[in-house]
Amino acid sequence: MLLIEYMVKVIRIKVEGLPLYNGPLDLSFHAMQRVQEKHVDAVSCLFGNIYLNQAEAFVGLNASGKTRTLNVISFALSLLAAKPLNSVRVPMLWNDEPVIFDIYFFHKDKLYRLKTKIIRRRSMAGAGVLSIESENLWVKPANTKINKSNLFDFENLQPYIERSSTEKYLLSDVSIMVALNKEMNDEIKCMDLSGITFSPDYIVVVPQ
Repeated sequence: MLLIEYMVKVIRIKVEGLPLYNGPLDLSFHAMQRVQEKHVDAVSCLFGNIYLNQAEAFVGLNASGKTRTLNVISFALSLLAAKPLNSVRVPMLWNDEPVIFDIYFFHKDKLYRLKTKIIRRRSMAGAGVLSIESENLWVKPANTKINKSNLFDFENLQPYIERSSTEKYLLSDVSIMVALNKEMNDEIKCMDLSGITFSPDYIVVVPQ
């Protein structure tokens, strides 16, 4: 079970380059079909006619990837929370190929897209060390012009924040989300209990 409760609302997580997945992992948390009036209480209105599902379920056979998928979501939330990636539990997501996280989220009448390219380098001791190679953040207003067909369209927009290799005080494993979190005067706090509970599929994300 996955519980998400905070001001920032994640709408979609797309990840490319993950081993053991046939193609990109693409998870959407919004209602893709039209929400009828009798079903309004079963979803949460984000804005306009865009609704978020109140619960998501992953069903499959043993070893089919349910826990791995939840771990990917947990890692993506840690990225949004601007946690140092080498300090969080990395659920065997990487081989030697880059992994690209493309995360869409909503906060205070604005839509955001965070695209992060992460690579794993070998330290002198031989351990894998994660580093953010490139990263961009886009933003657009969530207004009446936004519908399901253009919800994820940020192609013609300039990045609101762009990662720079000349930034002196930004650690290589910390997302540029640290700047947005400070600007929003908000912080996404994540708590992954999957390793200490009886059920390995249980992740809790708590509000500030």
